[in-house]
Amino acid sequence: MPVVDRIVREPAALTGLITATLGVGFIFEWWALTSVQEGAVLAVVGAVILFLRAYLTPVYDPNLPIGTVVNANSGQPTGVVVAED
Repeated sequence: MPVVDRIVREPAALTGLITATLGVGFIFEWWALTSVQEGAVLAVVGAVILFLRAYLTPVYDPNLPIGTVVNANSGQPTGVVVAED
């Protein structure tokens, strides 16, 4: 689960991963789009990601140790740490 944790803690990594995947798809012609359409797709996807990052808040405090359970109502840690696999 370290990849998921890294993506959650580093939103720019998720943006880069999605943009890179689209770029590779355009280079290898997985989708038949013109240059203008490719630019529009990248712009729209980038805008949607920025919108989501601005309006969604993390469910956890990134300063807490990984696996710490946080009370959803108060946002305070409960002191319980979930064992990692």
